[in-house]
Amino acid sequence: MKNTKQKKPTKKKEMTLDGLARIMRGEFGVVHAEIREVKTDVSVLKKDVNELKVDVAELKQDVTGLKKDVNELKIDVAELKQDVTGLKEDVSELRDEVGGLKVDVTELKEDVSDLKVDVAELKQDVKSLDSRLEKLETEFHNLLEKIDELITLFRDTREEVAVMAKQMERLEARVTALEASKK
Repeated sequence: MKNTKQKKPTKKKEMTLDGLARIMRGEFGVVHAEIREVKTDVSVLKKDVNELKVDVAELKQDVTGLKKDVNELKIDVAELKQDVTGLKEDVSELRDEVGGLKVDVTELKEDVSDLKVDVAELKQDVKSLDSRLEKLETEFHNLLEKIDELITLFRDTREEVAVMAKQMERLEARVTALEASKK
């Protein structure tokens, strides 16, 4: 009688172990599928991070180019201001000459007429330079705005890269944990 009782618990244990083994195989399949999915996610994230690094490098080059352009525009603006000052001085000198030449009006009427034409042309040049200066100032401000936008984009991209790096670390840790639990 004792033998019969001992065999029954053994069959129950075998059935329980078989059931447990089936459950473990099912869980193993699920875990293995999750590992493949996580590996795929990590691969995609690595690719995204690399693409973002390339974008950041390009943006840095763009910012460097824009800074160079801004510096060149500043030099151009300074030169234009010097030109305007020089032209104003020229106009002033021509007016002084006209004042001095009025003493001998009859002999120098033709020269005075030529000087008036020159003065008018210089005024037009000053107007043109003022207009050009306004355009350069507008371009300068537009470039500054673009630089601000690029800096903001760079900061946003850097933050996204940091977030993705953290996600990738978590996923790699999860993969490591899953692989460790698989063993």
